[in-house]
Amino acid sequence: MQQYSTAVWPRRTLVLIGFGWCGTGCIYGGRLGPLGLAVVQPRSRGAQVFTYRELERATDGFGEGNVLGRGAYGVVFRGRLGDGTPAAIKRLQLDPRRQGEREFRVEVDLLSRMHSPHLVGLLGYCADQSHRLLVFEFMPNGSLKGHLHPVIPAVDVAAGEQRDARPTLDWQTRLGIALDCARALEFLHEHTSPAVIHRDFNCSNVLLDHNYRARVSDFGTAKVGSNKANGQVVTRVLGTTGYLAPEYVNESPSFWLTR
Repeated sequence: MQQYSTAVWPRRTLVLIGFGWCGTGCIYGGRLGPLGLAVVQPRSRGAQVFTYRELERATDGFGEGNVLGRGAYGVVFRGRLGDGTPAAIKRLQLDPRRQGEREFRVEVDLLSRMHSPHLVGLLGYCADQSHRLLVFEFMPNGSLKGHLHPVIPAVDVAAGEQRDARPTLDWQTRLGIALDCARALEFLHEHTSPAVIHRDFNCSNVLLDHNYRARVSDFGTAKVGSNKANGQVVTRVLGTTGYLAPEYVNESPSFWLTR
């Protein structure tokens, strides 16, 4: 028996996905633990505490050659930990409003407690004096954005070549990525207590492992818990321009996410 579901995350994006019926009637299909957290095998026993020097060595002094990406609050570097484990190391910038500090605390708190195969794992962190760094699992195929909107070096464009462009994702791979993202969001909304609202879900924050399985990342702006009224969740507008439903921004200063 096949069941079909329409999931809207965000409202502007409508995905029709077919999936097999499961005992709980949901696409995550896992049994629930004591706090509503789905029972899955954690990828690690806990986040490790690193010193700044350790992470500096792991990234060859935070060299430009190891930069994986740049965001609003910091830079992500490719690194190799002392035991040989590859990692993505995010060095946060602390602005005058301490927004980087808030992002750091939220990510450490959430990812230390939540374990799902559809979320990027936190290997550890560093809070050494004024330094704030997060150490994540390394996703060798980068972000989904890099595959949907590849950047070709100017020298290759001029030569009419695309040797550095990533391979186009086939339909089966794209469908698998969509399902992984839906499972991640369902885990956050329905299988955690209190619920977690990501608030910046877009293709830049969907990372792909060596098998092109998707994992959701970047929880710095996430909201934990909610103020509920009539089964609805109220939270202020946050997110990336271009990925917000028009009614999210225009209808009200608050966002009503129907559960």
